[in-house]
Amino acid sequence: MNDRILKIVGLLTFLAFLGCSGSSHKDQYAPEPVRPIKAMVVSTSPSKDIRTFPGIVRASRETELAFRVGGPVVEYDIHIGQKVTEGSVIARIDPRDFEVEVLQVSAELEQARANLKAMKKGARAEDIARLEAEKMAAASRMEEAQINFHRQQNLLMESATAKAQYDNARTALDTARANLEIVDQELKKARQGARIEDIEAAEAHIKSLTANLTAARNALADTTLVAPFDGYISRKYIEAHENVPEGQPVVAFLDYSNMEVKASLPETIIARRKDITDLYCTLDSFPERTIKAAIKEIGRKTDSANQSYPMTVVLDQSDATIAESGMAATVHLVLENINPTAAIFMPTVALFSDGNGNTCVWRIDQKEMRVSKTPVTVGNLRGDTIQIVSGLQTGEMVATAGARFLREGQTVRIIIDTEKEPV
Repeated sequence: MNDRILKIVGLLTFLAFLGCSGSSHKDQYAPEPVRPIKAMVVSTSPSKDIRTFPGIVRASRETELAFRVGGPVVEYDIHIGQKVTEGSVIARIDPRDFEVEVLQVSAELEQARANLKAMKKGARAEDIARLEAEKMAAASRMEEAQINFHRQQNLLMESATAKAQYDNARTALDTARANLEIVDQELKKARQGARIEDIEAAEAHIKSLTANLTAARNALADTTLVAPFDGYISRKYIEAHENVPEGQPVVAFLDYSNMEVKASLPETIIARRKDITDLYCTLDSFPERTIKAAIKEIGRKTDSANQSYPMTVVLDQSDATIAESGMAATVHLVLENINPTAAIFMPTVALFSDGNGNTCVWRIDQKEMRVSKTPVTVGNLRGDTIQIVSGLQTGEMVATAGARFLREGQTVRIIIDTEKEPV
């Protein structure tokens, strides 16, 4: 019985072995699956020279806003990222001291203007009448003093009076004459009005006070910090109720109405700046999207850091809605080729290197739909494409993706890659 069982087990094992061997043999001759690939038909296009340069997206205007006067901040109700329209209040300083200054200078100016008006108008009629009466009284006193002086003089000649009385009479005459002259000058001044130089001095004082009032009103207005254009708050430098000095930055303010990309150019491109026929930008975050751009400025002097020339391009706003300040970007410059001839260009992903170091592509037999390795000679890069100098002819079909998964003679199924056709 045991021998029989052993024989059965041995037979089953042998049959299982045969089954496994048959399966392996069958798999060995199973047909290879057809691999779907992307491909393109080789064609020629006018040769262009496209150069790429890294850059950074920046807002067209980026500024730090500060108060032109100092003081405690009483209003500062904003947050980072907030959109602010032109003329909106960003912060405010306590205006009380500045309001008092305006009132004081205004009062001084009004007083000065009133004085000037009086000077130009001259004295009132009652003031002139009073001065005329004072002049008549002074003239009468001088006449009496003069009579008394002559009498004392005659008496002194006759030795009939003392020398002291004569001296007193002469002093009284001199005093009366001086008083009459003073009153007479005041009367003339009242009748003629103020002197020209006095009026000019008063007018100059009014101009000075007017300038002071303008400065005081400007200082009062400067206690309110407003947005100079539509933009966004990108940074806050102070806190509410802080006492800020004049000129200290309060916020960083960005203008997103126009976005720019700043990059650097080598001298080889500067020498060919007239050959630039077109340009566009891509963002590293959205490499599949191209954004139209235009040159805003190219520096005439190299940057000392890397000895390159600074360049700024402006993004087309209809395409630049995805751009944010600080994003990494690439500027693509299209240059007019010095030798404009037809050339073959294809995606760089279509190329691979064989074991001998040759640059190759997979050429497709369009009848049998099998691939064959074809060495090629390459030329200049143009963006994400490369020039094929030799090895291919127009009309041939080559694989544009998945080269590392293909093998010599493998059967393929074509998916035409229209996006990679030459431009």
